[in-house]
Amino acid sequence: MSRLFIAMRWKRVIAVALSALLVATFASKNELHAQSSDPVPSGAVASSEFLRSVASENLTNRTTNHPFPIGPFAAPVLATQADSQLAPAADDASANSPITRATATAEYPATAEYQGPVQESSQIVGSGIANASMPQAIDDPRPIYSPEITTRIPHAGSMATGAVRSAPTPRAPWKLKNGLGIDPNRPNLLVGYEVMHLRRSNDSGGDVSQGGDFGRMDAETAGRYSVARLLGVSEQVEFVFTGPFHWGRDMSIPGPVDSNLDFGNAQASHSSALNAADEHRQSHRIQLASYEVNRRTSSDGMSSYLAGLRILDHSERYHLGSTKGTSTGDFRLSTHNVLAGGQVGLSLSRPLSQRFSIGASMSLGAFVDFASGSFEVLNNSAMLAEKSDTDLRVTWMAQPCGFLNYRITENSVLYAGYEGWYFTRLATSADQRPGNVMSTDSFALRTRDDQLFYGWTAGISAKF
Repeated sequence: MSRLFIAMRWKRVIAVALSALLVATFASKNELHAQSSDPVPSGAVASSEFLRSVASENLTNRTTNHPFPIGPFAAPVLATQADSQLAPAADDASANSPITRATATAEYPATAEYQGPVQESSQIVGSGIANASMPQAIDDPRPIYSPEITTRIPHAGSMATGAVRSAPTPRAPWKLKNGLGIDPNRPNLLVGYEVMHLRRSNDSGGDVSQGGDFGRMDAETAGRYSVARLLGVSEQVEFVFTGPFHWGRDMSIPGPVDSNLDFGNAQASHSSALNAADEHRQSHRIQLASYEVNRRTSSDGMSSYLAGLRILDHSERYHLGSTKGTSTGDFRLSTHNVLAGGQVGLSLSRPLSQRFSIGASMSLGAFVDFASGSFEVLNNSAMLAEKSDTDLRVTWMAQPCGFLNYRITENSVLYAGYEGWYFTRLATSADQRPGNVMSTDSFALRTRDDQLFYGWTAGISAKF
């Protein structure tokens, strides 16, 4: 009888234990489903705490953050069809478990770089267990749910045992690793050539012979050559060479003819063949060249501005040769201006059609003028007088231009325009006053002559 009592007592103990185990198992199962899939997993959340979090006073704040994964306020989260069939991770043995295969991940908006098709599915995702492969979801969850995120990321509540998927990363543009930064996927160089047909406006004066004035100088044609390194779509560094221009004029005057030079007492003794000469031959030459290094920036493709360094070389040579019997005389005068400084410019254009556009530009420069000048007088190749002088002063230059562009292709343009170069306070041969060439007085160089060069231009540019 006692043995029967003991057996019944152990059966009761075992039944109670099994009942308690069943209750605990059921309770733990409900607790698992009641865990929050909030992107800030801080451990399991009890069912009671979860119900309190969805009370009416907290409903607004909760629903404005993100959809609930479970419960009465659960909302479906879009996931791609490919996401619902994730491949198991190669290095995770638990990736083949049923829980892992059933786990889905959320899909957030992709960038323009990823344009793959997205199919909608009303799967409820999130398990409430933080993904160990994404510690940022625990440390700082806000960027995960920020609308500014532009990459495909796993949902913060994905199972830690699930395969972590990574979006295909677009290949970065290939570049040479030699410091040049050449990008074969876009143009890197701009090359341009332009024909310039300029005329010098101030042609009066400068005649040393009394036989007559020079005629007007013809227009001179030269080129403008540019090479630019493109720094993206809005900036470039360019080198521009313009010239060299060579203007010239000549004149022959039969005698007897005198010169306008002052020889003092030597003039009466006819020590020079430049006076009472049988013939005078005059020549006048002007040379101009420009060298620029600029950085040009364009914000919208229709306007641009530049800033850079520039050197201009302007020189003139005048020569009067005379013949008197068997004697010869020569008077040579030269001036030289080297302008070095900086410049800024602005260019504006307006489209007329799909291919044509019209615009205008202006550049202004401030330069230091290293001016020099000299003259010499010879009689039968013997030096009678030789003097020179130098000056250093600040001068200015303005370069206005109007142009018409015709776009041939996306990377090539034809253009034509009308342009002017205006200089202030240059040293020119026409502005010099030699005085008494035979005296011991020094020669004072004059740098007060303004010069204007103007004319039409036409050219082509192409990007490579």
